[in-house]
This record gives sequence, C-alpha cells and structure tokens, in this order.
Amino acid sequence: MKDAVEKDVVAFGEILWDVIDGVPHLGGAPFNFAAHAARLGLKTAIASAVGCDELGTKAVAAGDSFSAAFIAAILRGESLKAAAEVGNRLAGKVAARAGAIPEDI
Repeated sequence: MKDAVEKDVVAFGEILWDVIDGVPHLGGAPFNFAAHAARLGLKTAIASAVGCDELGTKAVAAGDSFSAAFIAAILRGESLKAAAEVGNRLAGKVAARAGAIPEDI
C-alpha cells in the first residue's frame, strides 16, 4: 500500500482549458507541470478540482476516456507509447464533442 501513495511530484492547483489555435486542450500550469514530469519518468499526481459545468464535465470525461483507451491498448499488447497515443486521441475526441460522448469511435 505504501507504493500506492508515494510520488516524486504532487502538483496542486487548477486544471484549465488552454486554447491553442482555437483548439481546446486540458492544461493549466500545475496540470502541464505534472504531465511533463511524468514524461520524464517521475511518478506524478495532481490535486485539483473541476467545476460542475460543461467544461468540468468534459475534463473528467477526457480523463476517463484516456484511461479506458490506454488500458484497452495495454491489454491488446501495445507499447506504453502507443497506448498513450490511443488514449490521447480518444480523450481529444471526447473533449471536443458536446455531451462528451463521441459517436464515431
């Protein structure tokens, strides 16, 4: 159980939507910091909250869909990198849709 809570980095703060070239991406400084630290191989976590509104729902849905697609890809025997790419694609589709449920997957 001890390993379940040990982290190299814990980021505290907001999760926001960064809009880059008109396209929304999950972001915010603490979220981005934790994501980049994880890419460098550190065990990371983020302590945050999201609003009870459409954007908050989309943020949670994007995270849930990433997790589901990532796990499915790992179970299919794909590499961690390939699984992360599959998760990112699905999370992006979910976040971009009204109601957070894409119809073309």
